[in-house]
Amino acid sequence: MAENNFNIGNAGQLITGTFTVHGTNIGTQINHAPDTEAADLTKELEELIASLEPTIPDLNSAAGQEALKTATLQEIEKNISLKTRLIKGAKAGLITYIQESANRPIVKAVISAFQAAFPEKK
Repeated sequence: MAENNFNIGNAGQLITGTFTVHGTNIGTQINHAPDTEAADLTKELEELIASLEPTIPDLNSAAGQEALKTATLQEIEKNISLKTRLIKGAKAGLITYIQESANRPIVKAVISAFQAAFPEKK
């Protein structure tokens, strides 16, 4: 229990008094930082995509975007660590965070294709 004196002013009026506050979590908003694993995965995916973009002709076409998605999935397949972390992230519910926090729209397509290629086993 804490006891404090407050002066509360409102439109020229002053209210003075002693107020007693019970508890320690009154009016507290708790904001949790995004999971660092999801942030790391997002960054790694975006870096992988950025490294592949120069190898794709006509990147702005639908065929170019499909080729980029396919190339990204092939690279994920080769990188066992990244693949394992993405599967683990899918099971932990990090995929939505990755899709929403990514700066590149193609990340959403890659993640959707990844989920289709590696469905979660129940």
